[in-house]
Amino acid sequence: MTNPRPADLFEDGLQRERTALAWNRTAMALIVASSALIGYRGTPYLDLLHLPAYIGNVAGIVVLWLAARDERWQAKTGADAAQLRPSRAWIVGALTLALSIMSLLIILGR
Repeated sequence: MTNPRPADLFEDGLQRERTALAWNRTAMALIVASSALIGYRGTPYLDLLHLPAYIGNVAGIVVLWLAARDERWQAKTGADAAQLRPSRAWIVGALTLALSIMSLLIILGR
């Protein structure tokens, strides 16, 4: 019996599941970080300084929804591989960067 090559260990059809888990982790991180920023900032909750945190929460919810929608579509159509969507990755990266910068400014300005 021969040992499997390292490349063969990753060709077992789990790419779609790993991609879905990565998107779910990203969405949950956005939601948790944004919620923590809201709690850190405190009252009043309807001021302009809370806006980046609310945008982060909405972005996290949208990313979760898109990931679930893609999972359902792939299960329904029987697609074997996750579709590459670089535009989504750029948008989420830009939102994460903006949330990080705004969080830093809020924390330093307190």
